[in-house]
Amino acid sequence: MISANDSNSQSSIEDTDEESNISDDTKIPYEMTGDEIDIPAINVVPAKELLLDTQRLSKYIQEGDEIAAARLASQFAAQNIRLQAKALQKQNDEASFAIQVQLDGDEYGIDQNGGKFPIDVFRFTKVRELRAAFEFAYQYPPSNQYFFVNGCLAHDDSTMKDLNVGPNSLFILFVLSYPRTFNRTGPWTCSACNTRNNQHQQRCLTCTAKPTD
Repeated sequence: MISANDSNSQSSIEDTDEESNISDDTKIPYEMTGDEIDIPAINVVPAKELLLDTQRLSKYIQEGDEIAAARLASQFAAQNIRLQAKALQKQNDEASFAIQVQLDGDEYGIDQNGGKFPIDVFRFTKVRELRAAFEFAYQYPPSNQYFFVNGCLAHDDSTMKDLNVGPNSLFILFVLSYPRTFNRTGPWTCSACNTRNNQHQQRCLTCTAKPTD
């Protein structure tokens, strides 16, 4: 005869056995047991470094350096950088050089605020790569970016070689954003330098700042 105590003991043993049979894969991760899920922060990569790293990855693949290529590809994947595989073409000139990019547009989201800053490129770097770099680094949609060089709009598929640019060549990046409308009926005063401007003046004549009212 099995007593009530023996029955309870057997039931406890069976429950313990069932818990021990649960695999580690079915257990809820520690990070998901709290109120929030622990998601690693994504580091923002400057456009200059992104362009150089993309070219380095291509070079590692061509040279068969699988360790360096795998390390850099893993770094891209961890930062959610999207790459598109294309047919490789021989590049005779691997040396990078710096171009100057100056921002223009109706608003600025980059701290340079209209100033020039250098970006390292290669002879075969395309304009679309510049757009992609600025999209990733500064969240500017490619369709809102317009690069001008030597007074002409640069086509997406044009390379630095096609555009006949070299070290310190100046690119104007016009960033299109939602325009602000001002209902001014008279002269306005610049908030930056206190210059009095005509009502039809879109920028301050003294410091080129835009009206804030």
